[in-house]
Amino acid sequence: MWNENTGGYPVHMNRIVILTAFVAAGAVCAQEFPAKQIRIYTTTAGGANDLIARLVASGMASNVNWTSVVDNRPSALIAADIVAKAPADGYSLLVTTDNLWIGTFLQKVPYDPVRDFSPITIATRAPNILVVHPSLPVKTVKDLISLVFAEFTVNAAYWPL
Repeated sequence: MWNENTGGYPVHMNRIVILTAFVAAGAVCAQEFPAKQIRIYTTTAGGANDLIARLVASGMASNVNWTSVVDNRPSALIAADIVAKAPADGYSLLVTTDNLWIGTFLQKVPYDPVRDFSPITIATRAPNILVVHPSLPVKTVKDLISLVFAEFTVNAAYWPL
């Protein structure tokens, strides 16, 4: 029977589509993850990224009973390269900072941060602060920039302000 409220499809066809969706969803939910240990790559041990990676690993173990290991590497570039080359199966994670993107402006990197990574969450936030020695005669960023231009030869082509 043709039904205008269902976009023209017979009512029993909508029921079949809904039933098929539920069966497919049940099959997806039945998959076991993780089937192996999750590796969380980050920079050197003892730093802020290492602490966050260990907190994430601890949360995985206590909240969802997933086993994971934190794999520290000597630099963010090495950790990111390993994860970029790993299969996209959810078993290799990267805990990093904005250096993942900023690094591409400063040097050639073996990965594309947009193509090779999918952000999952912001795990923490940390302020960036600018400090100077108290003996400098500056109180604002504008004062500091003026001092730099007055005291040093600065190529304006590379000055972002």
